[in-house]
Amino acid sequence: MMFFPFDEETFEHWVARHEGFLNETHKALGDEIPDNPDGLRRFANRINARHGNLRLMFAIAKGYLHRARAERITRGKAITALEREVQLDAACAKEESMRDALEGFAEAVKGTVMLCQSEMKEGREDRNRSGVQEG
Repeated sequence: MMFFPFDEETFEHWVARHEGFLNETHKALGDEIPDNPDGLRRFANRINARHGNLRLMFAIAKGYLHRARAERITRGKAITALEREVQLDAACAKEESMRDALEGFAEAVKGTVMLCQSEMKEGREDRNRSGVQEG
């Protein structure tokens, strides 16, 4: 796997290569969180792994964005700083959108991980209380 594929792979190819993962992640965020401890643990592990992958992808997307901005900056022409920013924002919209989408996915997955952790803790506390009452 190429961790930082900037020189070996175009941005478009990189996005296309990860489209399936992103669609699966989007679907997984809509999955119901299991009630049973084993199912919850498996679900949390799966979502947590996605979070790690998304954070890596986010970093790579930022790299593609920085490279795109550097490549697309207007050179040799006198323009204001604001004009330069507007040009770069327009020229790099797809890279910036991907970066922002990945950041949103990562935050959503992080929230799901935190919810799973809370559910697991609550389940342990419930089992401990039940064990104390029965004993």
